[in-house]
Amino acid sequence: TLDFVIRFQNTGNDTAFNVVLLDTLNATILDLNTFEIIASSHPLAVEQRTNGRTTFTFNNILLPDSNVNEPGSHGFVRYR
Repeated sequence: TLDFVIRFQNTGNDTAFNVVLLDTLNATILDLNTFEIIASSHPLAVEQRTNGRTTFTFNNILLPDSNVNEPGSHGFVRYR
């Protein structure tokens, strides 16, 4: 089992309303049918294509910028 974690932070100067992460999983060596979300910092939608391209979308995340709220400016998704 391979566990993946993508961490992100809003280091801009305003609230982030939507965050989209893209990852491409190698479908020739990984069984994409076993893909599962383990945890995330905020609600998200996941779209996975047969070629392994996976999109994680955090809609209306309202992630504050790090100058206003450093601890609150972080997010993550963990999957396997």
